[in-house]
Amino acid sequence: MRGWILDVHQDGPGLVAMWFKSETGSTIKLLFEYEPYFLLLAPSWKLEEIHERVSGMGATSSEFVQKSLPSGKFKRMLMVRAKDGPSKKHLLKKLLRDQDVIAFDADIEVERQFLMERGLFPLARVDARRASGGFELQLRDDLESLEYDMPEFKRALLSAKTSRPFKTGDLEELNLSFEGAETISYDPKKGEEFVSLSDEVLRRGVDILFTKGGDGFLLQSMEKSADQLGVSENFSLNRDMSKMGFGGGGFSFTSYGVVRWKYRPALLRGRYHIDLDNFMGLPEGGLEGVFDLSRSCCVSVQKTARTSIGGIMSSLEDLVAFKRNIAIPMEGDQPEYFKSVLSLIRSDRGGFVMNPIPGVHEDVVEIDFMSLYPSLIAMRNISSETMRPMAVEGDITVPELDLGIASNRFGIVSDAVAFLLRRRIACSHMSSKEDDVYDRRQKAIKLILCSAFGYLGFRKAKFGRVEAHMATTAFAREALLKVIGLAESMGFKVVHAIVDAIWVREGETDHESLVRRMSETVGVPAKLKVDYKWVAFLNSRINPNVPVPTRYFGVTKEGGIKVRGIEARRNDTPPFVSISQLSMLESMAKVGLDEAPVVAVDGLRSSLRTLREGSVQPELLVIRKKLSRSPSEYRHRVAQALASQFIEREGGTVMPGMEISFIMTEDGPQPSDLVSSAPDLGFYETALIRAGHSILEPFGFTEEEVESKAHGQSGLSSFLMPRRSQC
Repeated sequence: MRGWILDVHQDGPGLVAMWFKSETGSTIKLLFEYEPYFLLLAPSWKLEEIHERVSGMGATSSEFVQKSLPSGKFKRMLMVRAKDGPSKKHLLKKLLRDQDVIAFDADIEVERQFLMERGLFPLARVDARRASGGFELQLRDDLESLEYDMPEFKRALLSAKTSRPFKTGDLEELNLSFEGAETISYDPKKGEEFVSLSDEVLRRGVDILFTKGGDGFLLQSMEKSADQLGVSENFSLNRDMSKMGFGGGGFSFTSYGVVRWKYRPALLRGRYHIDLDNFMGLPEGGLEGVFDLSRSCCVSVQKTARTSIGGIMSSLEDLVAFKRNIAIPMEGDQPEYFKSVLSLIRSDRGGFVMNPIPGVHEDVVEIDFMSLYPSLIAMRNISSETMRPMAVEGDITVPELDLGIASNRFGIVSDAVAFLLRRRIACSHMSSKEDDVYDRRQKAIKLILCSAFGYLGFRKAKFGRVEAHMATTAFAREALLKVIGLAESMGFKVVHAIVDAIWVREGETDHESLVRRMSETVGVPAKLKVDYKWVAFLNSRINPNVPVPTRYFGVTKEGGIKVRGIEARRNDTPPFVSISQLSMLESMAKVGLDEAPVVAVDGLRSSLRTLREGSVQPELLVIRKKLSRSPSEYRHRVAQALASQFIEREGGTVMPGMEISFIMTEDGPQPSDLVSSAPDLGFYETALIRAGHSILEPFGFTEEEVESKAHGQSGLSSFLMPRRSQC
């Protein structure tokens, strides 16, 4: 029979279950004998000793193998197998008490090892046939292919109503919605209703079960309620009706300086559970993007949907290393090369930024490179194991630095990045319209590529090294300085440049010629990203004399708008303020530049009137903020601290990294689910005026002047000849 690998998981000691979805639509559970492994590196005599005694410690087998270290040196290692994941972890813990022993391939999940050892991957198309002792699988797919078939998935949405806000209290109603707008409701206070729900999911053959809060609350609460009602034996959302056993809970972590919260995943067997509240980082690519990354990185669909972009990049690097017979370390252990103070200053500088010329500029084009940093990593062979403290003959020399890059072998990181680049470029060429399947795939790949550079400098990255991070920025600085010089030599005025993009106006030749020459000069495809009718660059709010590279907005020649760094782009801006600011900009896009401030003030006044009249829906006043610490740890009475303390008093749970939503009221911040007071109009008026000032400031107006005009305290004559800064 022919079909697809839907899912793989451990199914008891020495067994792995594979869920196979056939072309006819049926889903079958296939069992395979499999024992996970890890590799040990130690002095030869010690490996021999471990080999002799490891079977008495719980190992099922051990054998000597030749494996390459990431550095390229081949070593004799001991491959030890255990009966299942927990046994492997327990055995490894005992063996690593000896400081002379180093483990490799040890933190790869059982299902991934199973697939990788067989050259398979999630959603691969395979032929399955019965053989003595089980099943044989033959791959009918290609990991490099972009034109692969996918099964038809049956989908459902599971939602709930609770007796208290914040997803607390008792379950009061369960709703199961299917494609075609059909919804079935269940009473969670009756045991037979739980059984009916799981029977319906099974009868319908649901492949993907969507929830909102399934990881953090819903599935765990359902399992607990079914147990209390005495029907746990007959209730399960697993396809084989096995016990679910969700532990619940979660943890806080810090990523790029931001505290985040992640619930422990509630994974189902034989079908996918996608929690839309725990969908990590891939909304633009949607499920098609998740499916493609799951295949590419050999990570299950359910885990891919919850994994950070850095985690997915790391998984791909693991796969690349495995295919090249390279032992995979548990975490990075590459010490930084010694540097003098002057060398460190030269090395640790980040990307190049040319601050913008503040004010309004007409007839500007924005040109950027397609995945500049990932392209440089691939082209220059940048990876931890290819870096040298000093360049030797034949090496790639890092500009400005003393570092060298080996050119006699392909780096693990550069290999992984090159694979993703090939896929993204091919998807971009195959996409015929915005948001088609190939466009969604390339958007998901783009997000992972964005993490490739940052992950190089992460201290725990398995194949990262800070010098690789420094080398990438050095090549990028060189590239941007070259294209700035090129643009100026062709008669263009460079008004801004940052990392991988430049903004230029006025040229002796057409922009297409500049784009072509930029691509040829750097060796990475450049493209004209935005052709502006006008663009405005803003100064810092803290220091008005300092421009901010990432705060700007503009109107395109097609009449569209682009904004960066202003209120409409911030996650914690109330929707009403974002909508009002964008409405002002849309009005400005429809008139000439001299009239733009006039219509902006008209829009600001209109929004203020709407607010004062009480016509704004409460949901448009909601502010969303992530907690950087526990509510009790805040030293100042900031709004998110007060709102989170309110939630705790009402029985809710808030932890560092969680996002909370609240409305500013006359009685202070109140959670959006429990608002009992009138909105604080003064707060929202101030927010509107600040948003208005952001788009009027480049035209020469202070916040006090904007407030005065917005409240109608003087005429509009001064706006007819705006004091805009224009270069």
